[in-house]
Amino acid sequence: KFYTPNVSSNDQTYNAPVFGNRETPISQELYTIGYYIVTVDGPQVTVDYYSSPSGCDDDHRLSETPRLTFSRRERFGYSLNGRQFLITPGAPYRPVMDRFQGTTARILDGLNQNLARDYSGRALAKAVNTGWTARSRADRLFSDILSLWGLTSLEDPSADVYALSMSFHPDEVGKSISRAVLLARNPDGTWVTAVDRNRGGVKKFIVGPWAPGCALGSYGVDMRTHTAWAVLNFDGDFAVGCGEKKPVVDFTEFQPDQAKYRDQYAAKFNYDLAAICKDLRERQVANVMRF
Repeated sequence: KFYTPNVSSNDQTYNAPVFGNRETPISQELYTIGYYIVTVDGPQVTVDYYSSPSGCDDDHRLSETPRLTFSRRERFGYSLNGRQFLITPGAPYRPVMDRFQGTTARILDGLNQNLARDYSGRALAKAVNTGWTARSRADRLFSDILSLWGLTSLEDPSADVYALSMSFHPDEVGKSISRAVLLARNPDGTWVTAVDRNRGGVKKFIVGPWAPGCALGSYGVDMRTHTAWAVLNFDGDFAVGCGEKKPVVDFTEFQPDQAKYRDQYAAKFNYDLAAICKDLRERQVANVMRF
């Protein structure tokens, strides 16, 4: 039998008048049949929620088992070595920041745009959790591994668009510093350039820091602060490591204080810097003539 929640919720009815609201709703799904798979891996716990429609849309006692078609509806998790951040609807993800050993991760930009509400009309927050795994030599990574949960929702398997930054150890990168990019782990355990796992967006590599306006698919490395960043719309496991052998670099995005890095990249990957500079000058002239 399914039960429909009260309107107003018990929290609003009994707690709010005396103590204030004591609950922060995260998600809600009604009239489905579901189960959870809980995976414990050291300090980390990951929960996968699967459910199937029941054919009911109100209080109803099932007289026979309906045809069940299960699908994964939600994944969330937490870690004893991480942190939790409650992000209310419309609020920025910028408070999300955590450190582990020598690695720092932070969300630079993005808003919780989930407008869903529970049956009682309460807005649904997002519980963003972090966790960490120390890298091993076999990983061949330049940072420790960040696990990030809670950016997706029941209503949308894609996360809000956000910018993630992670620091790396420059003394361990050596000559590979020009290939340090933010990576994401595939379901099969392999590491790929993080933006390759986005849903949509245009892949564009930028040498320099993240800046407001960088669109989904943009990613880069800031050699001055030794951080790699990417604009993403999914959560999971992330780390800094070696990217493509010759990334497609957008040289128009270089900022003045990054000019020396432009030259280093051009030399490293055999780009024709003279042709690039000529193209940039022509674009500047065209922009002046346009106005």
